[in-house]
Amino acid sequence: MVPGPRKRVEDDIAVSEGSISGKEFAPIPALSHDTVLRISQRFASLNPYDFDGTILKVEDVNYEDDDPKKPLCPVHGYAISAKRYVLFTYERGEIKILDAKGHGLGFLRPPISIRYMSGRDNKLGLPPQQLFGFRNTGDLSVS
Repeated sequence: MVPGPRKRVEDDIAVSEGSISGKEFAPIPALSHDTVLRISQRFASLNPYDFDGTILKVEDVNYEDDDPKKPLCPVHGYAISAKRYVLFTYERGEIKILDAKGHGLGFLRPPISIRYMSGRDNKLGLPPQQLFGFRNTGDLSVS
């Protein structure tokens, strides 16, 4: 079991009014590391691809120092959808982001990094508007 969401003062009001259930703050059942590894291995026989192994790979970020030879470490996640999530750990009360994904958001972001656009990595020396067809308004909108 892992802790549920943290309860705030305004949550108590919502529970008392009946807007939300107190069950929203109950601990969340979680699988052990051994169970996760066993489930992942059960999918190895279903792999239709040319590579050996399982199609439910336990990513290196789940291991201490990103080393699969070391033990698994507790990793937390916050997901908006299957392709928009962040994996993180708590270290000395601080959040350390291990991996963040935003697949499918390319249409909302420029196709290059802001660092590249600022010219520090711009090897051609051209303004980003000429490189990638942005309007010359500074808003990064595609023209």
